Amino acid sequence: MKLAKRNVKRWNRKVYWHGEGILQKLSKPIVNGIHSFSYKGLFYDFIIENNNSDTTIFFFHANISREGKELPFFMGNRVMSGKKVNRVFISDPSLLMSETLSLAWYSGVFDNVKVQDVLLKSIHKIIFTLESKKNIFFGPSNGGFAALYFSWFFPNSLAFVMNPQTRISDFTFNAVQQYAKSCLDLTLNIDDTFKNNFLICKKTGGDVRKMYQEKIMNSIIYLQNESDHHVELQMTPFLNMVKNKNHIKVIIGNWGIGHKAPPLDVIEKHLENYILNDLFWMKT
Repeated sequence: MKLAKRNVKRWNRKVYWHGEGILQKLSKPIVNGIHSFSYKGLFYDFIIENNNSDTTIFFFHANISREGKELPFFMGNRVMSGKKVNRVFISDPSLLMSETLSLAWYSGVFDNVKVQDVLLKSIHKIIFTLESKKNIFFGPSNGGFAALYFSWFFPNSLAFVMNPQTRISDFTFNAVQQYAKSCLDLTLNIDDTFKNNFLICKKTGGDVRKMYQEKIMNSIIYLQNESDHHVELQMTPFLNMVKNKNHIKVIIGNWGIGHKAPPLDVIEKHLENYILNDLFWMKT
């Protein structure tokens, strides 16, 4: 498979190339910059900002318009900028599998390797090397899906999500179909979302509802715009299936019409409430 064009230099940060394998050269103290590696031919790119904190936020981006943009893509630079937290921005490697794909939920499969598996090992390594104690997984929309997915594997972590998808197959069919063709080599049926979910989940982790129905050892701050169709299609089914609702705080807001994320001041107010709340982290 020919990969899309990639240009890490456009971010004007020092680039550290780790070669083939998962962050092979990562060591203490982690130096700030873009850390990149390849795994079975697919490229993985992270901006790591080490501020010598015991708290780390992992940022997962939402969908992007590919016109005029080169990968990698990072999102969230204004969030908690200048604060005493480490920040790790992750570009979705799955987007490299297409020149036009705008979202892929960080859940492609390349050369029979799940992107999710490689990213999970990468995050483990970053947390260990940073010696991070409080770990927050942050994302809007499809980035919120990724935040929910990865946070689940880290007991006592926090998923901070805004208008997230919770099952890939329940999203807009055309977008899901393009993703399935480009990243999973699947053809889906517009009239059978149940089968689509089955097919996607045979290949990759495409349904966080099932994960949180099984168990929940992390916490979730779930910000949802009240006029978004995701209330009915994504949030309500998720909350109906989750095993322990005591681990979830839902915040409903009015931030515009439709699929609108909250403004920066709302995001930072809630983030800081939890980052600075020692009692919260003691309970988790």
